[in-house]
Amino acid sequence: MKTARYWLPLLPAFAGVNWLCYVDEGYRDFRWMRDPGNWVAFALYLAVAYGLLLAGTLATLRLAAALRNRMRRPA
Repeated sequence: MKTARYWLPLLPAFAGVNWLCYVDEGYRDFRWMRDPGNWVAFALYLAVAYGLLLAGTLATLRLAAALRNRMRRPA
């Protein structure tokens, strides 16, 4: 399950960036996929979104582990 923390943020990042490209290009379809330059922008946006979501996920898991350990320690 430890590998899920790395690939799981990729799903919402892909869905969100794909939706933004779908809406932002103005066609409201996937004609934007015909231009290779749009794929470069898509890959860059996906990398940024994935990085942000991964950082948030790892920070949240680290905070949860710290709080869990703090609650286990006797006062």
